[in-house]
Amino acid sequence: MPKIPFEPRRVAQLMSEGGCDALLAYTPRNFQYVTGFQNHFEVSGCAVAVLPLNAGDSAFMVIPDWVEMAAREATWIKDIRTTPVWMEVLPNGRLFDSGRLSVPKPVQTDFDTVSSLLAEGISERNLGTARIGIESGAIPHRAVERIKSLLPRVKWVDATNLFEQIRAVKTDAEIELLRSATSLAEHGIRSLMHGRLTGSSPYQLRLKYQEACVSWAIENGEPHFQEAWAICWAAGRFSRVVPEQPIVQPGDVVFVDCGAVLNGYSSDIGRSFVAGRLTELQRRIATALKAGIDSAVAMVRPGVRMCDVYNAAQSAIREHHLDGYTRGHIGHSIGLGVGEFAPWFSPREERELEPGMVLAIETPLYVPGLGGFQFEDDLVVTDDGCEVFNRLPRELFEIDIA
Repeated sequence: MPKIPFEPRRVAQLMSEGGCDALLAYTPRNFQYVTGFQNHFEVSGCAVAVLPLNAGDSAFMVIPDWVEMAAREATWIKDIRTTPVWMEVLPNGRLFDSGRLSVPKPVQTDFDTVSSLLAEGISERNLGTARIGIESGAIPHRAVERIKSLLPRVKWVDATNLFEQIRAVKTDAEIELLRSATSLAEHGIRSLMHGRLTGSSPYQLRLKYQEACVSWAIENGEPHFQEAWAICWAAGRFSRVVPEQPIVQPGDVVFVDCGAVLNGYSSDIGRSFVAGRLTELQRRIATALKAGIDSAVAMVRPGVRMCDVYNAAQSAIREHHLDGYTRGHIGHSIGLGVGEFAPWFSPREERELEPGMVLAIETPLYVPGLGGFQFEDDLVVTDDGCEVFNRLPRELFEIDIA
C-alpha cells in the first residue's frame, strides 16, 4: 500500500485550527495532493476526495472507472468509488463477446453521479451535520447546489486558504521533485546559452528549450518527467502570438521564464540574455534587479515575514536608482501545477516563513521596446536559512553572436 503523501498530524492540526471536520478536494491539484494519484483528466470535479479529520481508513475518493486500476496502485486510500466515462473499456477476454450487453455512456463526466457518490460516502461516515471545507471559488454553482441538496445539514465552509496553507510546507519527497525540476529547467536554459540567439524567433527559442529538456529526460531515464514550459520574449515585445514575434537581432534582450514538470510539480525560474554585448543601460538595469533578488534571498529564513522580504528587495532596487520600481509581489509558492500560488512575497503578506516552504523569488522588469529583464530562482526554506536550487549565476548573460 502506498504511503500517505502528506504529513497527517500537521494536516489534522491545521484542519482542527480551521474548524473543519473534513475536507473535500475538488480541484485536480488538491485531489492529487490528498490522494497521491494524478488523474488523467485535469478537470475540476472529475476526480474528488474527502479527507475526514484524523482520517485513518475513513478517507474516500470518487474517480472515473477507467483509471481505477492505476489509482489503486498509486493511492493510500482504500475506499475508491467510480463513475462511468464516455470511453469504451473492455476486458481482454470479452472483446468479441456477442452476448455482451451494450452499456450506455455519458457524453462527458456525469457530475450529478459524482455528487451522489460524495453524498453517499459522507453520510456513511456520519458527517451529515459536520463542517466540511470546500474550495468555494473552484466548484461550479450547479455542483454546489446539487451537493447541498443531498446534504442539507452539512455546514460548508470555504477552505481555499486552508488548502493553500496545508500545501505551502512541502514533504521531503515534494522538495526533491522541485529541486530536480529546477535542475532540469536550468539545463534547458543552458541550451540557449550555448547556441545562437540571432536569427531565431522567441517561439523557436522556446522549442529549443523544450527539446533540450525532453532530450535530457529521455537520455537520463527521468521517470517523473511530464513536460517543459517556457515563455520567451525578445526586443521588448511582450506577445505570445507567434506571427507578431520578432527575429532576434544583435543587441536584443531575450527574456526567458520557464520550468519543468515532474509528477505534476513544476519549477519556475528565469534569466535574460543579450545577443552580443551589454549596453550601459542594460547593465545598470541588471545590476539593480540583481541587488533586489540578492537582498531578498539573503533575508529568507524561518520566522521572517514575507512582506519584509518584499520590502528588502524593492528597497535595494530603488537604491540603485530605479526609484519607481514597484511590483505587486516578488515571489510566490510553487508546487503542484504550473503557475504562481499563495503565499506571496507581497507588501501585505505578514505570514512568517517556515522550514519546508518551497518558493520562487523574482525581480523582473519589462521595458517596452528594450526588453524583459528577469532573475528568478527557486529555493526551500531550511531550519537556519534557505537552500537555493539554482546553480546558474544571477547575470544578464552575453551570448556570442559570431
